[in-house]
Amino acid sequence: MSVFGVLPIAPQTPMIRPSNSQRPVILQRFSNWILSTGVIAALLGAPSAPQASETVNAALPVQLAQAIQSPAVSTPTTSTAPASVSGAAPLAQAATSGPISPNTIAQVLAGVTPPAGHPVVDRLVATPEWKEHREWAQSRWLEVNRRLDAMRTWRDAELRIPDAAQRTLLYPFSGPDFLNADALFPTHPKLVFFSLERAGTLPDIAKLDNAQFARMLGDVRHALSDIFERNYFITSYMTTQLTKPQLRGTVPVIALMMALTGQRILSIEPIDPFPALTAQYNAPPAPRPDPKAREASSAAGDAPGATDAPSGANTVKAEAPARAVGRPRVPLSAARIVFAKPGGPNRTLDYYGLDATDKELRWYPQFLEMALGGGQPSTALIKSASYLLHDQQFAGTRSAIMKAADIIVQDDTGVPLRFLKSAGYTVDLYGMYMIPIKPMTYATQPDLEVAYREAGSKVKPIDFPFGYHGKSGKSGLILARRKP
Repeated sequence: MSVFGVLPIAPQTPMIRPSNSQRPVILQRFSNWILSTGVIAALLGAPSAPQASETVNAALPVQLAQAIQSPAVSTPTTSTAPASVSGAAPLAQAATSGPISPNTIAQVLAGVTPPAGHPVVDRLVATPEWKEHREWAQSRWLEVNRRLDAMRTWRDAELRIPDAAQRTLLYPFSGPDFLNADALFPTHPKLVFFSLERAGTLPDIAKLDNAQFARMLGDVRHALSDIFERNYFITSYMTTQLTKPQLRGTVPVIALMMALTGQRILSIEPIDPFPALTAQYNAPPAPRPDPKAREASSAAGDAPGATDAPSGANTVKAEAPARAVGRPRVPLSAARIVFAKPGGPNRTLDYYGLDATDKELRWYPQFLEMALGGGQPSTALIKSASYLLHDQQFAGTRSAIMKAADIIVQDDTGVPLRFLKSAGYTVDLYGMYMIPIKPMTYATQPDLEVAYREAGSKVKPIDFPFGYHGKSGKSGLILARRKP
């Protein structure tokens, strides 16, 4: 519909010709009405306040008639857009504003006050819902940062890595956990994360009305609850936490954690290390044959393999689904974030979302070499990893990690002690060893339990949660270094 289609003149309204003295007043009122109802915003392509314009437009013939008949009465211009969270955004000023930077979006999500000046951002952070979100984030961050300070103190005393500024950090089964990675390895220039969760993208907050924005903030708080309280994410929870309409994938959570830790995000972009494979896996599957046509062809005696192929329902059932003939269960998604501390060098975080079992990695046979290789010395961080590296389904991933990383910081869910020793790592133990939580008791390590017991007083305590027993104050940490 044309914009001017919203300006009907009711047939029953009598035509009144204004005098010369009335015309300037009428024009002024007509201008006021246009400004107040969003017609100019519509002409510029900006969204107008929903529903409100319908009421104003319906009354237009009466308003025009009153303006002509009563030229001496002044009509003030008022906004029809509601300001509360239950309504839509005011008539969008975004039509004349530029894009919102990734750094600013991350700050908004994190409850960190962004620089003023962008009309959309200024509107969103002025809402009571964002102010409440900021209070929640700041109060929780005080607690979390105290925990991270304890980790930093341990790092400075025990985790000396002279060439850290030339190293890559590998974090398998990471989820969006930037907090622990940055606390322990703040000078590694390249970080490589991979886990089952999709990379996703930052939300386009410029398109959100106040109600959608408030719901998104609630989703952010929900997604942060476990990492803030337990110092790890729970995979089964992330299945729903990171698939919300405005909060999708790990990238938004990684970005807001960067904002909380004082990083500046310079860019976020999707990456695809295997474009040919992506094109192949995204191609539509070949159409499945029509069973009726197949039966007719078989009856005519010209069906390929008709003499030895099973017939009827068995023939249809035997046809493999599209994924089975050439598609991974979890197609690779990836993103690259470039970030830096103020005054510091640029750093890069590459996140890969995929299934890292040996069976599924056959769809991306070069992934481990690409992600973990490169010849640069590497450090690995493995924590709260569901004991996946204890499972032979991840034997290839486990071997690739040990081949790439000569320093591994992990809890008992990482590489089992027997593999570390056979590969020539020396091991320092911290905290205490606890039997794995249910239902993961299959990953109990009697040899690690013996190692803790024999080390006795040489085992130094740690005063921060690390792993599944962290909430109870019974964390254990393993620092493994491969002998030159």
